[in-house]
Amino acid sequence: MASEAHQLETLALREQFNTEEQQKDASTLGMWVFLITEIMFFGGMFLAYTIYRSTYPNVFGIASSSLNLPIGATNTCVLLLSSFTMVMAVRAAQLGQKRMIVFFLIITMLFGFAFLGIKASSGPRNSRSITCRRKRLFTWKALQAPISRGMRNSSSRSISP
Repeated sequence: MASEAHQLETLALREQFNTEEQQKDASTLGMWVFLITEIMFFGGMFLAYTIYRSTYPNVFGIASSSLNLPIGATNTCVLLLSSFTMVMAVRAAQLGQKRMIVFFLIITMLFGFAFLGIKASSGPRNSRSITCRRKRLFTWKALQAPISRGMRNSSSRSISP
C-alpha cells in the first residue's frame, strides 16, 4: 500500500527535461527561488513596519486603539484553517481521492464565506467612522499633528490637525 501511494506521488518526466534528476533539481531550485523572494518581500515589509512604528509611535497607538483583538484573532484562525483545507484538497488531488477533493474545497469555501462575514460585520458602526475614511488622514501634515501637539488631546482619538 505504501508503494502504491509512492507511485501516485512520482511525477512523470516532463518534455523539457532530459532526466528525472534534472527535473527534481529544477523544481528544488524553483522552490528556493520562491522562498528567497518571499523572504525579501516580507523582510522589506516588516522592516518598513518597524521603521514607521518607531518613527510614529503615537499614530500607531491611536490606530491600534480601534482594533478588536478577538475578531482579528478569529479572522486569522479562519484564514489559516482555509489555507490548511486548501492544501488538503491539493493533497487529495495528488492521491486521486475525488470525494476528499470536493469535501476540502467545500470546507475551504465555507471558511471563505466566514472570513467575508467577519469582515462585513466588523466594519464601521456609525456614519462618523465612514466619513472619517474619506478624509486624507495619512498626509504628512496629518501624521505630524499628533506628534507636534504632544498628544495633549488624546481623548479625541483623531489624527487630523
